[in-house]
Amino acid sequence: MTIGGSIGVNYGLIDGFFSSMNGTILLENNSLSYIGSVIGANYGTVKNTTQTGRNGNIAIVLPRSPETYIGNLIGYNDGLLENSFVERAVYISFMDGSNRYLTDKVTVSGIVGLNNGLINECTFYNNAFYYQIGNITIGQDLYLVSLDYDKTMKLERLSVYLCAETTQGPMYILKYIIYMDENATKHESDDWEEYTYSEFAKAYPNIYNKIKGIDTIVSYNNVTNNLPNGKTNNISIVDEVGTGNITALASSCNYNEIKWSYLRRLYATNYNKW
Repeated sequence: MTIGGSIGVNYGLIDGFFSSMNGTILLENNSLSYIGSVIGANYGTVKNTTQTGRNGNIAIVLPRSPETYIGNLIGYNDGLLENSFVERAVYISFMDGSNRYLTDKVTVSGIVGLNNGLINECTFYNNAFYYQIGNITIGQDLYLVSLDYDKTMKLERLSVYLCAETTQGPMYILKYIIYMDENATKHESDDWEEYTYSEFAKAYPNIYNKIKGIDTIVSYNNVTNNLPNGKTNNISIVDEVGTGNITALASSCNYNEIKWSYLRRLYATNYNKW
């Protein structure tokens, strides 16, 4: 199955396409799937294409054993992707608590999920990765677990939320913060409890046993995963961009005049409206 936020499959030429990402893609499938926030699969040529907009969201409903490749721009590339830009990170939400049994079945990449072609002269402006798993049943309670990564894509902490009744109906309320670093500094709070991973295992073994290994569900690559014929050339990565600061957008990148002109247009049409 192939799903694209704007275009399903491309066999021809896409040039100068601008996709403003702000929505949700729902997938219920038990076979190989490719998901691109802009294009599901490319067998032709894609160039001068941008994924931008407010923070996007890919919400996924999966059975226990899918094989899914997700790209911030393209799910599967078997052609040419050139001089294109990815500005926003993708948030992944697993809505089925049984997804916690998955291991390395979902692969997320900053630009292309799975590449068997050429990715040339492309830039990923927001090297950030977020995902969560909801509807985890523990006893009579429902939990949601959010995984937070640092700038190096190392898992920093787990945030565990309990589904509780409120005046506005059922809502997930933060109950526990679990730090992966055993020497992490904790912060006092009357609203939630904080533990290191080993401390939480001793304090709440029933919850720990349900969520341990949850970080192996998704693997992440900030560019792509290459098949034997897949190639990349001159890829630029800029961490955590989205502030509207054009200097930050351009940092660490070797821009020629064409890219500078493009970046100025992107900045003028996108950020100045807000």
